[in-house]
Amino acid sequence: MKFDIVTGYTGFVGKALVLRLIKLNRSKKLILVGRNRPDFLDENTEYHNKWQYIEFDYTKLPTAKFPVNNIDTVYHCGGISSISARWIDLLNTNVNGTVNFLSWIIAAAKIERVIFISSALACGYDTSSNGSLCRLNQETPSNPNTPYGRSKYETELKIKALAIKHGFKLVIVRPSYIYGTGMRQNSGFSKFIHMVKNQSIGARMNYPGSLSFTHIDNLITLLIHVSRDESTVDEIFFADSKPILYTELFKILGEILGIEIKSIKLPIILYKSISWSLIHLYKIPYVKKKVPFHLLPLIKENIGCIDFDEINVEYKSCINISLEDGLKKTIH
Repeated sequence: MKFDIVTGYTGFVGKALVLRLIKLNRSKKLILVGRNRPDFLDENTEYHNKWQYIEFDYTKLPTAKFPVNNIDTVYHCGGISSISARWIDLLNTNVNGTVNFLSWIIAAAKIERVIFISSALACGYDTSSNGSLCRLNQETPSNPNTPYGRSKYETELKIKALAIKHGFKLVIVRPSYIYGTGMRQNSGFSKFIHMVKNQSIGARMNYPGSLSFTHIDNLITLLIHVSRDESTVDEIFFADSKPILYTELFKILGEILGIEIKSIKLPIILYKSISWSLIHLYKIPYVKKKVPFHLLPLIKENIGCIDFDEINVEYKSCINISLEDGLKKTIH
């Protein structure tokens, strides 16, 4: 029997992936590798014989041999996902931890392919003075300018080297902002929705700046149906829709909630003072040097966006939930 492996199964993406894989009629058994046993699966007897748990600490070298020798796909969703995490923690867990994990399996098993959940932040942002639209594609060199993005990019490079050396297929998926039912309650998007629901003052501001979004169900569909072509490494940029302005998000959320959202335009100097306040209030670690304004979408339009018009064409079939429907599912 062949096995699939999923890491990060207690996180937003990993948990959604595990539940989808288990519900499918599959001949392969699922191995969940991580620090804690997945309690959400223990609670359901229907899933009892469809998975097994193997303990692994990413910050430590393994002491025992990996117990399975025939692996089809490794879905690596694990790691630290906080953009405000310290670089040393990101290095130990995201970068070195991934190498420890895959090396542990490679020493005992043949892997057919690895699907690594990276991030669009691995590409970096356009920090030019004119704040031009950030266009990312396979030909644009990555230049991550946040610790989290850097950790994802360096992990990509490490896994690419392992793929070439050991002959497994590698698929790197770089999603944009992931949202949907099951996301952390303290996530930025959860707070954003809560703000609109409660009609706080921020919901009435005309925030310039925009982002591309990825609904969790669409991302999971992509992960399950991703191509198995013969190339050693594939890099996929993925998002549900074109970049959307925050003011448009306010409008859509207002229509869903039945709330009238009134926008007011503020002087540019006030936007700048707001961004300055955010920097000092939240003490974002990577603003000690040059601040990518794209991370604080309050100043200019078309900042921090990713253009998916051309690079996303072959995966359009994976996008079956629109932004509007995704927001309805997330809110309700």
